[in-house]
Amino acid sequence: MDKFRERGRWFLGLVFCIVCGLENVSASEDSSFIITDRGEPRATIIIGRKATQVEGFAASELQKYIQQIAGARLPIRKDSDKVEGNLILIGNKQNNIRIAQLGEKIKISPEYPGKEGFIIRVTGNNLILAGSDSNGTLYSIYDLLESIGCRWFFPQVAGWEIIPREKDISVSRRIERIEKPDFKNRETWQQLGMGHCDWLAKNKCNHLVIQWWQWNDSIYKTYLRDLKKRGIECEVGHDNTISWWLPADKYFDKHPEYYPLINGRRMGGKATQFCFSNSNAAEEVAKNMCKFIEKYPEVAVIGLGITDTSGGFCECERCKALHTEYMPEESTDHSGEYLFFANKVANIVAKSYPDKKIQVHAYEYGKTIDAPVNITAAKNLKLVFYLWVRDGARAINSIESSRNKYLSSELKKYLKIFGNGNVVAADYYYGMGPYGYHQEESPWWRGFIWPIFEVIAKDFPYFKQEGIQSVSIASGWQFSYLLNTYLFSRFAWEADANLDKLLDDFCTKSFETAAGPMRRYLDLLMKSMRSIDFSKTRGAFWRLKGYKNAYVPHRQNLPVLLNQKLLRELGTCLKEARGMAKANEGVLKRISLVEEEFKYSNYFIRIRDIKKSGDRFFKDQHYEKAVKTYTSALKLLNEAAATQCCKGLAKGLEGEIEIKAHLLLAKTLRNIDIKDKENIAQNPSAEKIEDGTVNKPIGWGCYQGDGSIRWSSTTDEAYSGKYSVFLEATC
Repeated sequence: MDKFRERGRWFLGLVFCIVCGLENVSASEDSSFIITDRGEPRATIIIGRKATQVEGFAASELQKYIQQIAGARLPIRKDSDKVEGNLILIGNKQNNIRIAQLGEKIKISPEYPGKEGFIIRVTGNNLILAGSDSNGTLYSIYDLLESIGCRWFFPQVAGWEIIPREKDISVSRRIERIEKPDFKNRETWQQLGMGHCDWLAKNKCNHLVIQWWQWNDSIYKTYLRDLKKRGIECEVGHDNTISWWLPADKYFDKHPEYYPLINGRRMGGKATQFCFSNSNAAEEVAKNMCKFIEKYPEVAVIGLGITDTSGGFCECERCKALHTEYMPEESTDHSGEYLFFANKVANIVAKSYPDKKIQVHAYEYGKTIDAPVNITAAKNLKLVFYLWVRDGARAINSIESSRNKYLSSELKKYLKIFGNGNVVAADYYYGMGPYGYHQEESPWWRGFIWPIFEVIAKDFPYFKQEGIQSVSIASGWQFSYLLNTYLFSRFAWEADANLDKLLDDFCTKSFETAAGPMRRYLDLLMKSMRSIDFSKTRGAFWRLKGYKNAYVPHRQNLPVLLNQKLLRELGTCLKEARGMAKANEGVLKRISLVEEEFKYSNYFIRIRDIKKSGDRFFKDQHYEKAVKTYTSALKLLNEAAATQCCKGLAKGLEGEIEIKAHLLLAKTLRNIDIKDKENIAQNPSAEKIEDGTVNKPIGWGCYQGDGSIRWSSTTDEAYSGKYSVFLEATC
């Protein structure tokens, strides 16, 4: 495949001469297939009378974008019509008579070049855009448009669709392009929107996961139509779907035995699992799944995702016996019981719907990462193996990371249990929060720079080497997450793609005259990422207090990745890029998206560093200096909050409530005499709360006016404003 890829790209790089800026290079009509000339159509699109819906859509996409590029609307005709001149034949031998008549000149079949593969070739007056199947045909259209200069970098973000403007479009007659994907399923989840569906197809992804809580009849009617014409499979469910199939508010009163026995009581609710040994519960889940499939037959995969919690597992004797039988002796995970239950559900569903897949999870927070033993998975089960809690600065097969070594070892075991074709390697490839699921619904969805471009480039060759056939990403909203998602789509198609070439192309197409400083910006981020050592922490991130979906880099690594020196250098790159872009509004808008993410990180680091200085002054009882320092931090926080992209800082770790609490207490202690000041630095009765991976004793205190400190019972009381003055003291 690589030799075809290189040869095809070399020729295509020379074809569109003026589009590529080579204005002095021209091709004679004998060596070029003319599509448009001086803004006029010089070719006709031909589709078969038996064309599939996807092939018909492919023809309309080619027509639409050629018109946007050159202003020429190419006519679309059927293969049985009498049409002469340059013809663009779309489809394959089964659906397009004209392609079939070319015989051995076009070697295309369902087997060659392979599922979703395609061929681009010129024969006589025919430009062939043929796929092994309908998806392959659609991808050939987008591949051709990319070679003209089109790019669809980011989903659902205005300004990142790059469409060149050129009146003359021609293709070299020597073009030879044969491609097929390295991974069977290339899927994304987390985002939902029509623009995202469109982006998937344009970047040759074929699978969309819709979360169970997003699903309804309106989504079904709207999205299934648009997904179908793009050849994209739909999956519904994902994580936390167990409770969806047996909601406790419907079943618990009559069937408490369906739910886990915890501390001697049956417990229902969203934070629990099932009693995995209960056959009747499995039958009821399968029954509800079959009803769902009957109502929504186009859905290809249905989720049976483990509940996203480290607890809630059944302690009954039968479940304990399953754990003993199916889990390694030293493991505290519950993958064996979970798979035992999932197998029962899958086998029942397969009797009525053998072609439907049921998705299960290997997930850190669902305690199902450790692979089970003495059990194989039903053929209609699909496992999503999450690489979420990993050493995020290194490839998953890195020998330098004990954490990644463990994950890759368990992944290999699961491949044997499920078979290569039924395992999905999934990663968020983002997460330096705070983040929100929907840009419109969350005013604090911005997060930190997360430049894992090199990690993605190293992960995918490993996935391919291990025979993994499906890959998945949770796509984010901001710049580095969006770029991670775009790179995911490139490597999901070609695992051994060249990262430097992809980033060069991205910067050239997106930032034009400002490409130089923007490429340096990315290089600085990648260099900083290489210096992080996540191996000494449980995971890449820790959670901000009080916010479910708010994560930052682990405190050990944050100063390494995002330090003041790096931020100054990044700021210089952005300033230089903005100057070079001048009055180019499109480029300036793209730079603005990068600046938003940069501003968020920059403000956070500066505020954090100032607050830490104030904390040191406070600890040393230099209250006057602490007051000045906290006041400075609060001023900077207010400045950040006035910036649209930095509103989330007021809700994060360095939030307004916490800084004000420290400031007020410092002011108070500056003016009073407390007899027992050691009580301020240490509270023996402080409750322990789990903050990421660190059990951090926290004491919240209120100055009572009599020289004493009253400690609150919970941090929630402190955040709620029950006490007027607060102190955080770490024991």
